[in-house]
Amino acid sequence: MGGEEMTSLKKSVLYRIYSLIIMGAFFYFITGSVKQMTFFALGIEIVKTIQYHVFEVLWSRFP
Repeated sequence: MGGEEMTSLKKSVLYRIYSLIIMGAFFYFITGSVKQMTFFALGIEIVKTIQYHVFEVLWSRFP
């Protein structure tokens, strides 16, 4: 993994942590349950982190 790809991965992870906090607050407000909030927020963020990183890598391969 090159330097540019590593920077992209770090950016992806940091953005997902930020998003997890926002999404967690939203799901807690909606459900009122820490267990449900954790399940939904983490599930969504894991999928989005992988999706975003793949998109970044593919994008960097096109001029």
